[in-house]
Amino acid sequence: MDKMKDEEQRDWSSLPEDILYVISRRLTLLDCIHLSVVCTSWHQSIKNNNNNSSRRKYTNPAKQVPWLMLPCEAADHPHGPGRSFFSLSDGGKTLHIGLPRHLANMWCVGTSDGWLFVVDSHSELIMLDPTTGAEVALPSIASRPTVTPLRNKKGNIHKYRFSWQVDGILEDWGLWRMRSFYYPKAIFCRNIDMVATIIDMGFRIAVARVGDIKWTVLETPARFMVDDIMFHEGWLYALINSGYVLSCNLLSPTLPTCWKHVGKQMRKWYGLKRYLVMSVEKELLQVFRRCDPTMRSDRARMTLGFDVFRLHENGCDWVEMTSLGDHQALFLGDNHSVSLAVDSVHGLMGNRVYFTDDDEEKIFCEPCGAHIGVYKMDDMTVEPYCSFPNKPGLSPPPVWFMPNYLQ
Repeated sequence: MDKMKDEEQRDWSSLPEDILYVISRRLTLLDCIHLSVVCTSWHQSIKNNNNNSSRRKYTNPAKQVPWLMLPCEAADHPHGPGRSFFSLSDGGKTLHIGLPRHLANMWCVGTSDGWLFVVDSHSELIMLDPTTGAEVALPSIASRPTVTPLRNKKGNIHKYRFSWQVDGILEDWGLWRMRSFYYPKAIFCRNIDMVATIIDMGFRIAVARVGDIKWTVLETPARFMVDDIMFHEGWLYALINSGYVLSCNLLSPTLPTCWKHVGKQMRKWYGLKRYLVMSVEKELLQVFRRCDPTMRSDRARMTLGFDVFRLHENGCDWVEMTSLGDHQALFLGDNHSVSLAVDSVHGLMGNRVYFTDDDEEKIFCEPCGAHIGVYKMDDMTVEPYCSFPNKPGLSPPPVWFMPNYLQ
C-alpha cells in the first residue's frame, strides 16, 4: 500500500530528459506526439531531443510512411481549427493537430523537410511546423514589384493587382483566388535555409533565404511554365513544360542569374503531368503522370499510371525505367517529391508510386480522394491508398507530409 502511495505522489513531470529520450526511441511517431502533450516539461524535453541534431536521427529508429494531410474545415472538428493527418504506419490512425486561429483557413501549397507551406487569408506565404506550432515568416507578396495590394474603404486589403503574363497585362484578383493559385508550389532546403516557390501562375520561380525581406526572381525561358521544382545538395532543379530540366547552384552567397540545362529535351504530350525526384541511388528521375485526356464538367482527369525516366550517366539521355526496384518507392504530389528506401520504412511497399491529387482543375469537381492512390510498376495497375468521405470540392487537396521526426 505504501508503495502505491509513493507511486501516486511521484512527480513524473520531472522525469530526466535522457530517460524520455530512451523511451521515445521505442515509440512510433504518433506515440511520441502523444507523449509530448502529457505535460509542459515532457513537451519541452521531446522538443529538445528533436532539435538536437546528434539525437534527432536516432529519436525514431523505425521510419514510417509519410503522413497524408487531409482537408479539414475548422467548423467540422470538435477540437477547433486544425488539420487531420492519416498515418498508414500507425495502423491507419488519424491524428488531428490544432493550428493557430489565424491559419484556420490556410491553403497548403507544399510540404518539404518537415514544414508546411501555407498561404493565409491575405495571400502571405508562411512556413509552419504543425507538430510544434513553429512559424517562419517569408517575404511578403507585396515585395514583388509586379504585385500591388488594393485596399477597401476600411483600409483592409481585399484585392491584388498584378501582372503574371509575359505581356505585362494587369489583372485584379480577389484574396481567395490569389491565395489558391498564385503559388502553385513551394519547397525548402534545410542545408542552406533557402525557400523556392513557383509564382505568377507557374511562369516564374522566386527564392529567398530565411530572414530575407524580399523575393529574388530566377527568370526561366519566356512563355514556358514550370511544372516542378526540386532541391538537391544546394542545387535547385526546375522542370519546364518545354521539355527541359534546368539547374542552378544556390550554395554561393550571390544568387545566380542563369540556368544550366540538364539532359536532353523531352517533349511533353497532352494528358501528362511531370515531376522531378532524386532516387535512393542519387539518380535524377523525371516522372510522367498519365491521365485520362477526356474532360467533362463533372469529371476531371483520372490517373492511369506513371512513366519513369532516369538521367543516364552521360548526363544527356533520359532512360526509361520499367521498374523502380523492390528497394524504393516514390511519393509525388504537391510535396517536395521524395524516394524512400523500403527496408527502412515500416509499412512501405517497394516498386510503387504513391500519389495525391495535385490538379487544381479537378479538386473543385471530383470527390476528395478519387485520385489518391498507389501505382504498382510491376503490373501497371492503380489501387486506392485509403478511403475518404465521398464529398466533392474539399480543399485544399490532401498532400504528403514528412514530419521532422521522419527526416
